[in-house]
Amino acid sequence: MKTMHLISIFCCFIPQIILAQQAELVLKGVEETRKIHYMEKNKLELITELTGIEVDDDHQIRLKEINGVDNLGNQLESIGGYPYPNDYFTKQKKILIGIESPIRKVHSISVKGVIEYLTISEN
Repeated sequence: MKTMHLISIFCCFIPQIILAQQAELVLKGVEETRKIHYMEKNKLELITELTGIEVDDDHQIRLKEINGVDNLGNQLESIGGYPYPNDYFTKQKKILIGIESPIRKVHSISVKGVIEYLTISEN
């Protein structure tokens, strides 16, 4: 009976092991732009690169959604035209994420999102 339980538990983890990918989004740089004019928003641009998976003509990526939150709990809005690429798939590993700059009292921010991975086939 114990063997059956162990086998059933092991079988539950097999799909997760097979489907798990070792992809990472590595932060390569940060650029901040602060404006004095009230009409333009302050911008924080995160320069990232996707590593661990193949990205080329047949394997493409795009950012589906992105959310930023500072350590005070304030939601940081996406800036128009960012994140790049968000409306089409690309073969570039470099991803630019543009969000509204946090207020000066913030010590850290966290950014979470979803990356879609497309494998092109003849079908």
